[in-house]
Amino acid sequence: MKLQHLKVSRFRGIRELDWTPPSDFICLIGAGDACKSAILDAADLVLSPRWNPGFDDSDFFGGDTTQPILVEATVSALPIELISDKKWGRQTRGWGKDGLHDEPIEGDVEALTIRLTVGADLEPQWTVVNDRLDEPIRIRAQDRELLGVARLGAFVDSHLSWSRNSVLTRLTESSQGISSVLASAARAAKAVMAGGQVVTPKSLTDAASKAEELGESLAVPSQHGFTPNLDTAAIGVSAGALTLHDGDVPLRRAGLGTKRLLALAMQRQLSKAGGILLVDEVEHGLEPHRIKRLLRSLRSGRDHMTKGPFGGNDHVVMTTHSPTVLQELSVHELELVRRTNDGAVSVEPLPTILQSLLRRSPDSFLGRKVIVCEGKTEMGVTRALDDMWAGSGEPFALMGVNLAYGNGSEAPGIADSFKGLGYPTALLCDSDRDLSPSVDEMQKRGIEVIQWSGGLRIEQRIINDLPTAGVNELIQLAMSYTSEDNVATVLAEALGKARSDFGPSIEEWSKVANSQQTFRDALAKVADARKWFKSEGPGEAIGKIVVKYYEEIKDTDLRIKLEQVRNWTRKKI
Repeated sequence: MKLQHLKVSRFRGIRELDWTPPSDFICLIGAGDACKSAILDAADLVLSPRWNPGFDDSDFFGGDTTQPILVEATVSALPIELISDKKWGRQTRGWGKDGLHDEPIEGDVEALTIRLTVGADLEPQWTVVNDRLDEPIRIRAQDRELLGVARLGAFVDSHLSWSRNSVLTRLTESSQGISSVLASAARAAKAVMAGGQVVTPKSLTDAASKAEELGESLAVPSQHGFTPNLDTAAIGVSAGALTLHDGDVPLRRAGLGTKRLLALAMQRQLSKAGGILLVDEVEHGLEPHRIKRLLRSLRSGRDHMTKGPFGGNDHVVMTTHSPTVLQELSVHELELVRRTNDGAVSVEPLPTILQSLLRRSPDSFLGRKVIVCEGKTEMGVTRALDDMWAGSGEPFALMGVNLAYGNGSEAPGIADSFKGLGYPTALLCDSDRDLSPSVDEMQKRGIEVIQWSGGLRIEQRIINDLPTAGVNELIQLAMSYTSEDNVATVLAEALGKARSDFGPSIEEWSKVANSQQTFRDALAKVADARKWFKSEGPGEAIGKIVVKYYEEIKDTDLRIKLEQVRNWTRKKI
């Protein structure tokens, strides 16, 4: 099954959302209050078979119950039994590349639109919507059960028991349906509690064996073999009494990551026959290597670079706050969720230019504001300054600011892309060449462009503006990356002097030149040519030197521009 369209009104933080998922494997990213989880909850509530999920006033946008909650989901690739003439076949619509049609046209796929309405009485109503109908028709929980939607969040214990709506129950489902499975589980549990001899139904033992096999596929090995067994502690919680055990130990005792992987493995098996899997914070409870294995398993055999929403058998929608997840995905698999102050929520694709940034600076997508640093030196210097500003209670993390590596000439385009996605964006860059887009164009779009005066690169600006003691420390830093002899040799060559003119005291080296400025210019030239500081480590080391002499460079262009960076981070969004 596929979620082709989702429309949400007045649900939690969402005043309005109108979203068409572009493919069948999507991960939602965005700020912490962008309503990513609310989108998954809305899709789950409108499509799940729960008949009374328990709403309260806080589920209404702004707590205002005078206007109802409305959630509409249009789904395709539907189970045959659901769209037969005896069920909902006469109420289906057509979904095509240009959207929804009440009367299907050539090229459309058959789809069904289901609406959830919740009024002030807090009583949910599910209906099938079609403009051909005089009025919506109610759809029962039993019919919604056929849609096969699974929502996995932090709490997964219920999916490891034979209970209504659990993944394990659906994995066990017999020809008589879910009700038959639950009845068998209840009889087995009752017999155990009565102290009688029980023969566990084969369907349950087969499901346990299947779960064990699926767990192995995601590196969740069993110790003593998975079996159905009574979990007496679960009787008092929301999970079912008959649960999956590893030997004599209930699997709910396993770690969160292990439980989530097992539930996802079972759901993945089910989705081969069609289904929608909604996973909130896919990385939750998992180490990086398990995250990578999980993502590769979820999209195994799929080509998301080219395939649109009309191919395949299942639909996966996830959320994440993890850089590890972003590094494993492509921009075609990510959508950014944005929310305005008045509750308008949009879901937007990422431009292709940001693909390489997913590998280099994945965390830059996970904040509220972005500083695009032209090179690695700018990245390192800015990190060192962040450490200093953190001491006064203003770290980037508190301001929601992340750094993005601009990769040289790509930096203006990356900054422009971030701004287009709605991120407040600043660009920290050299001024030795023209930019594309131009500085004027970027400033008109609201990008804060911070450049060094004088047509200089960052190393030149720092060498020009630091006091003499700071410049000498830069020379010592360069020596630590190469050697004293190498630094002196290339400096002598740049100044047209002999190597022997440079004595053992660095403090005396500048006297070899005709002037202090001539010496600094030569040092800046060779530092740039030899790429002594062209990486984050050396850049951060330079930054620490800048921090050391920060109070001594108050009137310099370097200090003025760095303070511009600091002031921008303080601005309210």
